[in-house]
Amino acid sequence: MTWVIGESSKFGYGLLVSDIQVRFSNGKTANILQKVYPLGKFIAGGFAGSVKIGFDLLDSLKKFLQPPVIYEKDYCVYPHWVAEKWSNEALSVWNNSSENEKNLGSKFLIVAAYPSNDYNYLFGNCKICIIRVSSPEFKPKIINKIGIWSIGSGSQVKEYKNAIKSLIKNEITPEDEVFGIELFQPGTIATNFLFRLSRTIEKRPNEFSKNLHMVTVKVGEIFICNNDTRIYRPNTDKPEIIEMPKVAKSYSEFCIMCKGRNIDASGAKC
Repeated sequence: MTWVIGESSKFGYGLLVSDIQVRFSNGKTANILQKVYPLGKFIAGGFAGSVKIGFDLLDSLKKFLQPPVIYEKDYCVYPHWVAEKWSNEALSVWNNSSENEKNLGSKFLIVAAYPSNDYNYLFGNCKICIIRVSSPEFKPKIINKIGIWSIGSGSQVKEYKNAIKSLIKNEITPEDEVFGIELFQPGTIATNFLFRLSRTIEKRPNEFSKNLHMVTVKVGEIFICNNDTRIYRPNTDKPEIIEMPKVAKSYSEFCIMCKGRNIDASGAKC
């Protein structure tokens, strides 16, 4: 089961979060795949479905976002333009894929910040855009309002959808303690969301990995982190350690890791 989650925040940044599990054609699973990535200035992407097509889409978007040499220093793009123009490239990737991989389907989620030198990102003036494209047509759906959207099989499980909604159920106001913390330590709410999501997954029967990646996107910066932590349980002497294992960050790495496990990389789905 895969869960790639995109969130647009009232604090002017977007989040892209995913587990690391992949399922093979023989029914086995392994926690070896990074599914979300920083891709360009103020833009990140993640995939679900065919692993092969997912990496092909990542490579396509990276190439699409590569700046012309004369604009390299200050080059950035508007999300709507990416949605309109790259969706045709995504469709081309799909059309050139094998039928076996197409049968696994493909979805892609983009979180991007609108480049701007004049923005007041608190409370409604959010400069974040979420874009979804999916097989077989790859027509872009552009989402500008604040909220959470997801792709992958986990997004169809009511129990998990309700759990995620509960994480953003309460509105943040200037009187809330977390508001002040975010102002002085930007990214606090993003990190808090990641670890609350970790606990949500842990408390419910699931097929997700406990390991999560998160890319944070905002005007002026983009970074990736994970949910490595130590959990101290009641009446236990040693902490439970959640630590990110080695994961594939390209299809060639994925094939090598699969070969080491005597598993066929073709037909892998996430």
